[in-house]
Amino acid sequence: SIVFNTRRAPLQDIHFRQALHYAYDFEWMNKALFYGQYQRLQSYFQNSELAATGRPSADEMRMLQPYLKQLDAVQRAGVLSDWKAPVTDGSGFNRQGLLIARQILLNAGYRYQQGVLVDSSARPINIELLINPNTEQRSLMPYVRNLKKLGVQFTVRQVDESQYQERKRKMDFDLITEEMPQSLTPGKEQMQMWGSQAATQAGNYNYAGIRSAVIDDAIQQLNAAKDRPTLILRTRVLDRLLRAGYYQILTYHQPKQWLAYWNMYQRPARVPQLSAG
Repeated sequence: SIVFNTRRAPLQDIHFRQALHYAYDFEWMNKALFYGQYQRLQSYFQNSELAATGRPSADEMRMLQPYLKQLDAVQRAGVLSDWKAPVTDGSGFNRQGLLIARQILLNAGYRYQQGVLVDSSARPINIELLINPNTEQRSLMPYVRNLKKLGVQFTVRQVDESQYQERKRKMDFDLITEEMPQSLTPGKEQMQMWGSQAATQAGNYNYAGIRSAVIDDAIQQLNAAKDRPTLILRTRVLDRLLRAGYYQILTYHQPKQWLAYWNMYQRPARVPQLSAG
């Protein structure tokens, strides 16, 4: 995913983060760069029973109800809806997505001065994407181009691996790309990823800087689950809260395992139970 550091302006503004989601053109990249082999991520727990799908169930709504008044209107609407990442026409221009993003920004008080996006105090919007030498830049440059079309003064800064890790550890960035694998049995590590306390701890995993009493409580509820069905239910609620907060742009994944084989070999007569074969 592309992670927004919400400790910094204007990324602390959920409207700004939501607009930046509409600038991401997965459909064109999948067609032009990935041979149509990937799928868009729609969940922090994609491809598992933990992923939230459709509108909230009755059980999910009972858990969400006490939270709703504490949420920003944008996050509340996302939590209650059948949330989906924005879809483009795949043409490479993403005109409709950029028009929606522009309108979100204007409604939130941003303005344009000679084609440059400025905030309510007339300060130009400057954002830096921090990458390391291993970052696959070709999948990021189309996004950079779209942000520049929105009037964002955007730079990509590549640093060596040691500097990258140090700046990430100290949360010294605007945007980074990050892989955050999940367990099929989520637990206390969720506090390290999304909890308010972890947002202020150097070296922890809450790179987005999420500080939300609602998300903290949802994680505590998850950790207190006594059985598998309750764990699944509470993880889905957490998933909805994270997606609707627009803390990260969920990018893409490969839902299958690709295996190469050479037919000079044979399968052993006895195969390990959990082997891919």
